[in-house]
Amino acid sequence: QEWPGNVRELKNVIERTVLLTAGSKISSDDFIEAMRAGRYPGLKQAKQNHTAGTLDEMEKTMIIRLIRECGGNLSQTSGRLGISRATLYRKMAKYGIQTDDNE
Repeated sequence: QEWPGNVRELKNVIERTVLLTAGSKISSDDFIEAMRAGRYPGLKQAKQNHTAGTLDEMEKTMIIRLIRECGGNLSQTSGRLGISRATLYRKMAKYGIQTDDNE
């Protein structure tokens, strides 16, 4: 895949890919989808199951998805996100994410 931007844009696409990828492995299709979400023209085929949004929207979606995948276990969720529980709580408050434990 030809790269249409600079190194900072590449970093953003990598971060976006990590946020949008549902599984534990990232494929070339995931990068293409992330590039499409970043509005880069001239891309080859990409999956249509994700919609682009702001970084905050993607972060909120990722947090909610992982809380569900972890069965509401916030320690496991924060570990999978690579952040502390305190940071997870701050982000949940920022995005208005409620669980049975913090309602």
